[in-house]
Amino acid sequence: MVRRAGVCIGVLFPLMLIAITAQPSVNSSNEELRRLRSSIEQTRAQIRQLTTKERQTRRSLSMSQRQRQTLRNQILQLELSLRSLQDSVASLQALVQQTQSSIRRSEQRWQELTRSMFHYQRHHQGRAEDSRLPALVYQRTTEAVSSFRNRMTMVADSLQNRAAEVGSLAQQQQNLLIANQSRRVQVDKTIRSNQQDLAQVVQSKSKLMEELRAKQASARRIAGLIQSLVRKEQQRRRNEARSRAPSTGGRAVPDRTSVDAGPLPQRGAFSRNSLPWPTSSRTVAQGYGMYRNPQTGTTLENPGIDIRSTQGSGVGAVAQGRVSTVTWLPGYGSLVIVDHQNGFRTVYANLASVRVANGSSVQAGSRIGTSGTSMDGDVVHFEVWNGSSRLNPLSYLR
Repeated sequence: MVRRAGVCIGVLFPLMLIAITAQPSVNSSNEELRRLRSSIEQTRAQIRQLTTKERQTRRSLSMSQRQRQTLRNQILQLELSLRSLQDSVASLQALVQQTQSSIRRSEQRWQELTRSMFHYQRHHQGRAEDSRLPALVYQRTTEAVSSFRNRMTMVADSLQNRAAEVGSLAQQQQNLLIANQSRRVQVDKTIRSNQQDLAQVVQSKSKLMEELRAKQASARRIAGLIQSLVRKEQQRRRNEARSRAPSTGGRAVPDRTSVDAGPLPQRGAFSRNSLPWPTSSRTVAQGYGMYRNPQTGTTLENPGIDIRSTQGSGVGAVAQGRVSTVTWLPGYGSLVIVDHQNGFRTVYANLASVRVANGSSVQAGSRIGTSGTSMDGDVVHFEVWNGSSRLNPLSYLR
């Protein structure tokens, strides 16, 4: 009975140890999921705001387009009215010229009559015949010419005044036309600005939708990876516990590889500021953790660091290990994961080419591949993991 109890204790103790050691990893992964869900909700809120802004911009654009159409109609009517007024002014000025010409002709005739009368009087001077009749004709003709001249002068003045009034009205219409044309130019600028704003809103909304779908897919994938990781790790530890239990008299030897040594997990080559950089460049384009995207205004989370690196430059392993994964992922491009067989794994992504294969061994400095380019520029994405806990790579790089 004592021996059986010892064997039971030997089997149960490793299982309890598995549960205890796995809990921090699961909690860390769950916390990552919570942050990702929070980021997803923020992205959804951004999408709702952009949808509201899109509706407002479309309404503003529609109002501006209606205003432009109204101005076009007004300008057309003003142009027609202005042409009519200008034609009226031209007609009145022609009438004024005709009237003035009639006055000049009547004056010329009167002058001719005056000269004729003068010659008549001079030739008949001293004669006894009566000259009252020519004098009477001359007087009446003079009066008729004077009356005609006065009437024509009044007509000319009236026509001139009318032409001035119509000209003033035409000038007012011209000023109004210029003002409306200026307003139309401003409305056209507003329409172009609204169209540009609308295009930017639609583009930003499209990017946010893609980003949201990618995050949701990542959240599902991370949840599945966490469950798979926990199951595989628990199964491996059970198998190791069962294989060690008989040789230790019912007591399992605890696996220390997953126990963190202090606040910063350190093991083997992985200690504070001990690892070489994976690239010749040490310029960080985007650091580890939460950051705000300036283009979309959304809060995102970087699981590693992005190192600026000229496209095609070499990317090397930071420590000895074995390549466990070579794959391609949306947003990450070609990706290599190295298992350093001490609980630590490193990730190298956004590679233009890969020089290693799944299962191959690497040393510190071994060529993994070459750096590539993406929408974020020429960068290499680098991550450090301890079990299922994600760590800040800058804590380990020297």
